Order: sequence, then C-alpha cells, then structure tokens
Amino acid sequence: MPEQPQRSVGRNVAAASLFMIGLRMTFRVIGVFSSLLLIRLLLPTDFGLVGVAMAVAGALETLTETSFGLALIRLPTMTRQHLDTAWTFQIIRGTLIGVLIATTAGFAAEWMREPRVVPIMWVIAATSFAQGFENIGMVEFRRNLRFGRIFEIRLYSKLIGLLVMLPAAAIFHSYWALVAGIVTLRLSNMLLSYVWHQFRPRLSLECWRELFHFSKWLLFGNVLWVIESIAPTMLFGRIVGPTGVGLYQVSYQVASLPASEIAAPIREPIYSGYAKLLGQMAKLRQQYVDGFGVLLLVITPMSIGIALTGDLLTPVGLGQQWIAASALIAPCALFALLDAIAHFPGNLFVVLNRQKGYIITLAAMLCIRFPLFIWVGAEWGMVPAIYVLVATAGLAAIVWTYSVMRLLDLGLRELFAPIWRTGVSTLVMTTVVLAFTDLHAGGDPYRVVLLRLLAVSAFGAAVQIGAQVLLWLVSGAPEGPETKLLGLARIFARKLYAMRLRRRSAPAN
Repeated sequence: MPEQPQRSVGRNVAAASLFMIGLRMTFRVIGVFSSLLLIRLLLPTDFGLVGVAMAVAGALETLTETSFGLALIRLPTMTRQHLDTAWTFQIIRGTLIGVLIATTAGFAAEWMREPRVVPIMWVIAATSFAQGFENIGMVEFRRNLRFGRIFEIRLYSKLIGLLVMLPAAAIFHSYWALVAGIVTLRLSNMLLSYVWHQFRPRLSLECWRELFHFSKWLLFGNVLWVIESIAPTMLFGRIVGPTGVGLYQVSYQVASLPASEIAAPIREPIYSGYAKLLGQMAKLRQQYVDGFGVLLLVITPMSIGIALTGDLLTPVGLGQQWIAASALIAPCALFALLDAIAHFPGNLFVVLNRQKGYIITLAAMLCIRFPLFIWVGAEWGMVPAIYVLVATAGLAAIVWTYSVMRLLDLGLRELFAPIWRTGVSTLVMTTVVLAFTDLHAGGDPYRVVLLRLLAVSAFGAAVQIGAQVLLWLVSGAPEGPETKLLGLARIFARKLYAMRLRRRSAPAN
C-alpha cells in the first residue's frame, strides 16, 4: 500500500484528532437525541439487561484482542502478507468470541438472577462472529492518519443502527430494540469496510511470528483491561440488580462525556503520530507534552462542570424516573477525568515497545483498586464504591505521570509549565460557581431547572475561559496548550471553509 507523503506529523495528528473528535461529537449529538427518546420509551431494567450482555461480550472481546492493528501501524513497511495474517487471526478471534459469549450466557444469567440475558447474549455471539470478517485494509487509514474515511464509515453505521433501534423501541417498548440497534450497527460497519476500502484479504498465517512478537505482552494486558471494564458492572449487578447497572451505566455515560468524546477518540491518531516519530526522542517528547496540555485544557473544566451540575443535569437530561442517578454523576465525572489522565501515556509505552513495564504497572494498580472496590461495594453500596474508583484513578494518574517522565527523560517543570494555568483556572471556576450559584434542582418545574442549568453552565464557562486567558496573558502568552488549541481551531475552520467551497462548486462541475 502506498504511504502518505511526509508532512508535519503534529499537523497530521491534529487534523486526524479533529476528525475523531468530530466523529464522537456527532455520535454524541445523535446519541443524546436518541437517548432522550429511548429513556422515555424503555425502563432502567431494559438498559441493565443489555448492559450486562454487552459487558460480558466486551470483556471477551478485550480478552482475545491481539493488538495486531497496533503492530501493523508501527511496522516500517506493511505488506499484503502482514495484512492477510492479521485478517486470518481476526476471523479466528471472532469465532472464538462468538463461542465464548454463547457458552457463558447461562453463567451470566445465573450471576444476575436474570434468565432474559441468555437469548440476548446468543444474538450478540452471532454478531461477534460476523464482525470478525471486517476488512483489515481499514488499518491503512489509521496508519496514514486518514481518519476522515473512518469517520464516514462509523457515522453511516451509527445512523443505520438508529434507523432500526428507535422505531423498534417506539413500537415494542422492549430491550430487544437496543439489541437490534447494536446488531445493525456492527454488521453495517463490517459491510461498509469493504465498500470504503479496495483491499481484499486472503487467508494466511505467514507473518504470525512477527506480529505476535510485538503483541505478546499486550495479550496479558487484555486480561487486566477485562477486569477493569467488567468489574463495576458485574459487582453492581450482583448487589443491586439490572436496575442498579442501568443507573450506573447511564450516569457514567453522561458524566464521562469529556473523556469519552475528546480523550478517547484522539488516542488512535496520537498513537499513529507517535509511530511516525520513532527514533526522534526530542520531537516525541514535545508531541507528548503538547497533547497532554491540550487534553487537560479541554476536558478538566468540562468534567468538573458536569460534577458540579449533576443535580440539575439529571431531571433535565434524563427525566424524573432516573432521579437516583444524580448521586452518581459527580463521582463518575471525577473518575472519568482522572482515568483519562492516567490512560493518556499508554500509547507511548506501546509504540516504544515498552509493553512489559506498562503491563506490570497496570497490574499493580488494579491489584490496589479492585480488592478495595469489591470490599467497599459489598459493605457500603454503589456510591462509596465509585469513590474508590475515583481515589485509585487519582493514584494511577500520579504513577503513570511519573513513569512517563522517566521514560522520556522529561523534567517536572517541562511537563507542568503548560498545564498549571488550567488547574488554577478550573479551581477559580469551581470556587466561584459554588459560591454564587444554586446547584440544586429541588422540586422546581422543568423549565426553571433547565434555565438554571443553562445559566450556571454559561457563567462557569465564562469564568473558566476568562481566568485561563488572563493567566496566559499575564504569563506572557507563551507557546502552550492555549496556542495549540487556537491552531486546532484554525485547522477546523479551514476545513469547514474548504468543504463549503466544494459544495458551491459542485453544481458547476
């Protein structure tokens, strides 16, 4: 496959990050609209049933993840033999996942004391098998930072899934509407991968040794990621049942919006950017510092804002039947923020082939987190257990930051010089909002709570931005996350302008 012409890696990563953030933001806008409909058509128990099935499926998918895609991106030269080998193992993995999901359905139903989980998991098992045939040629888009193509495929798949899910929920008022939407989305993504990319893979195992050599430690890491992802759902399912699982998952979905819509989507282009800077330690170090500063500048005030306004967000966004979620939003927002900070260095360890140290550190962190989490959850319930996640995520953020400083020979001043302004301005925003605004919904009418939420959000954003800009100017307007964010805004504006020109010229052509 032809490689993309060499240009500024930072610029390519920024553009690719915008595409991925745009994808997630688009998904979120669509998701918010669909969720507002679904939570009024379905019950928390419906979300909990599907949530349990998807948690088990997600755990098995993570457990069997080969990470061959990461290996292909990092290769100096990617050949057909590499792609064919990765596709063959992808099919094997899809088959294995399908069998495992189907055979563990009974155990999941017994654990949850909910027999309706079984047929849901059988359907998900068949979908996982079919998903294994996705076109491996898609990795070329990631390798060359062409994330616009990935944007299109995922967007169309999402829309097709919603066209099935929403009418089914409106007609049947059943959890099967959620299942139908998930199945349609995944199958659409698999089929569109062959429409969007011309590569046609063949069965082969020729390069399996080379790919496994890179991925062997990441296979061990999959076990740890399974524990991390499935433990809250399974524990809450055991303690409070499907209703509790539904409350936790919806609360976390709302609270983690900055982490899930900004921090998560930029990991793929950042990894691809790191891979292009192998052997250039000074540039790699600067790329990390720039990305870390921009990440904190964007997600920190947004996450803290969600934590502060959880009592207002719940009745406005979710409805009165979800009012119990208001107590969960603040700790979930803090957990999502600290977890995003802790996970940010992960790609750096992988691309530098330091997976062993990465996995050992991750295992140590989980050995601290989950015994505490299980004990506190069993003794005191869901909210204290989430605060255990918050505390251990904070510890992990400190450990990972120290580890990456050693890995890159990065000084404390060099790392924190660009981000202290974000911390101070967020603290100012939090103090002012708590002192001068009413953050309680009480029994007020919906329109009053909505207006209060909008006013608090606008006021908090104004204070945050004002404090950030003031500190930046007082510091002499140095090169940092503020200038990088302005650069990203210019790139985005240019792309929008180019798209507008193409639309205008289309009829003439």
